[in-house]
Amino acid sequence: MGAKVEILSKKGNETTILHTNRPDSIPVLLLPQIGVETTDTIVACLQIGGEKVTREVVVPAMRHWTVYIYPHSHVDIGYTNTQENVEFIHKRNLDVAMDLAERTADYPEDARFRWNPEVTWPIERYLNSESPEKKKRLVEAIRKGHISVDAGYVSTNTSASSDEELLQLFSFGKKMEKETGRAVKTMVQVDIP
Repeated sequence: MGAKVEILSKKGNETTILHTNRPDSIPVLLLPQIGVETTDTIVACLQIGGEKVTREVVVPAMRHWTVYIYPHSHVDIGYTNTQENVEFIHKRNLDVAMDLAERTADYPEDARFRWNPEVTWPIERYLNSESPEKKKRLVEAIRKGHISVDAGYVSTNTSASSDEELLQLFSFGKKMEKETGRAVKTMVQVDIP
């Protein structure tokens, strides 16, 4: 059963030949660039054999969305893998993130790549083990805002921590804040009953 669908509009026309013998199949039809900024009207024509059906259809203006992509990688030391392997993965993530940030540095502000390592543990491990050149590159990436520095050293239940433990938990983030001049990021979870 061959059929043809024509979409006619002021902004252009599209013709789609339907090649199916299944009456329950759903064809994909391309539309000219309509309904993007304003509501538009099209004429849809379906032709099967010698018969033709034509309808006028109103296509509403497209809903515009703002999509925020928040790249990060959850740090689960010992839960998803050994400490050694998790450290390797997260240090590699920092290298790849810096590469992507450098490649997108000339993009519009909101399109530039930024990385959030979630906690300061990967940053500390990187600074304790990499070459001086790589350490300098990471500190510079933090200064430029390519890499975020989160307040906590690792993910922990702060409600079960003593005052002394909390001071330790946030001490490396504060050290990085002083060294780079970039404020640490805090993530607060609020449970609403």
